[in-house]
Amino acid sequence: MEQKRSESNLKRRSEETIQSVRAVDTAAGSVPDKTTCTTDSVPSKKSKTAAQSSQVPIATGLGQNHAEEQTLHKLRKNWRRTSFAVRFLEGHNDLIYSVDADKDLLLSGGRDTMVKLWNTESCREVRSYGGHTGTVTAVVLLSEEESKKLGETYQLSDTDRLGISGSLDCAIRLWSLDTGVTVRSMYTYNPVTCLGYMYESRLIVSASGGGKLELWNVETGDQVQSVMAHEDAVTCIKIANQRIYTASADGVVKIYGMRDTTLHLIFESENVRSTTGAEVTWRHIRSLATANQKIYYGDDGVNIKVLTWRNGMVSKLRNHTGEFGTTDAIIVSDDMLYCSGYDLDNGLGYINVRHLPQEQYLTTINDNDTSRITCLACTKTRKGAIRFITGGMELKVWEKVPPGYETSSEDAEIILSQYNPKYAGTPTNSDMDSDLSDSDSEVIDPRLRSHRRPSSDSEKAGGWLSWCSVI
Repeated sequence: MEQKRSESNLKRRSEETIQSVRAVDTAAGSVPDKTTCTTDSVPSKKSKTAAQSSQVPIATGLGQNHAEEQTLHKLRKNWRRTSFAVRFLEGHNDLIYSVDADKDLLLSGGRDTMVKLWNTESCREVRSYGGHTGTVTAVVLLSEEESKKLGETYQLSDTDRLGISGSLDCAIRLWSLDTGVTVRSMYTYNPVTCLGYMYESRLIVSASGGGKLELWNVETGDQVQSVMAHEDAVTCIKIANQRIYTASADGVVKIYGMRDTTLHLIFESENVRSTTGAEVTWRHIRSLATANQKIYYGDDGVNIKVLTWRNGMVSKLRNHTGEFGTTDAIIVSDDMLYCSGYDLDNGLGYINVRHLPQEQYLTTINDNDTSRITCLACTKTRKGAIRFITGGMELKVWEKVPPGYETSSEDAEIILSQYNPKYAGTPTNSDMDSDLSDSDSEVIDPRLRSHRRPSSDSEKAGGWLSWCSVI
């Protein structure tokens, strides 16, 4: 009796195996051998459809996973020990807070109140723009096409480029980069902490140290709307798909949409939850980028936070190997995530490279001679190679070069990127903040001064409050 039961079970398992193999073969495009099919082994029409529908995604998923793994393997191979030529750009006399690049042009602004235009191919300063009376906290380099269209309004040359700058002196300036003339100036009555530009609507988006978000018509200079977006200083603005992503010093992230040039709130990160079940720590947010319905932001913690805003879940990516760290700059370009990091133990800054959407760590770019990176931009050379621009106490150009490349320039250093397996590991769940003091934070981020009382007469004389009050 037991033997018959075993034979029956064996026959049933064999038939199930045959059916599974045929279903997978069918999904893969192969034609099953109909001559071997018996009435007992052929499922009904309904069950056959169900079997195919359940098996096709599995086969397709296996193929996709294999293709993704091949892509990642190729990327890892290309990025590990990649050569970069690193050059200094000399011209600013103080800390650089913002950079924006397009092809061979770079726009920068900093604490010396100056806006500067550079040629990143020759690494030479093209022009310097004076007019702000406070720290330049944000710059935007408009595209060639947009510059040409707006140039007609201001009767500029077809080849002229336009740039936008915002400052703690409460002013926003639109520059003709060829002539050095301010073609439009807007006064905000608030220190400008960051800027964005909406190409479809032709609106400048500005944010202030008091938490205000404002829209400006770039052609007329008129204010379109003003809303109190955050309770603390707005530290980040990112424009994507006609949406405005903002972050603040109190750790809150918000998304605003546009309806007839009117802002409406889409999302606020008050009730977000960690994917690990741990409590989400609210920290000063210093950088933000978005891709694939996710928001990547950096703060005074050791990890990058990944917010899937549609379900309110937050995961982490390791960005520092020590117990303390801060992430001041994050950008997304061509399915790549570039994040600055700062090692508080040795005072050195670096760039971590990840691939999206898998968020796989690929390499770290570090010349062991760069201090804290406060801003980051990415563009490409004429040959299609990646070019980074980093700002902080130094303004540098990092250009990817072929293996064995030798530079004839004395001011260029060739370095190799390095793979550090710690960044590919599980992120730490430490709730410890960076050990930066308030004064250190203000040196790096002047936007903190916009909502703090000056501690001395000298700060009162040189701070943003005096400028906004006098003007």
